[in-house]
Amino acid sequence: MEEVARLLRLRDELLKRISIMEAKYGQALKDQEMLLATIEKLREENRRLMVSESEGG
Repeated sequence: MEEVARLLRLRDELLKRISIMEAKYGQALKDQEMLLATIEKLREENRRLMVSESEGG
């Protein structure tokens, strides 16, 4: 019976750790998406500036 209780505690601890890791991974994905969107905006602005300069702007 003690072994069952120990295994249940271990299972609960592992589930808690998995939940924490999923949350961290999810936040990392959100951060990555935000950074990629920022990079794309900067590239677009850079293109506009280059076109403006080439047109004598």
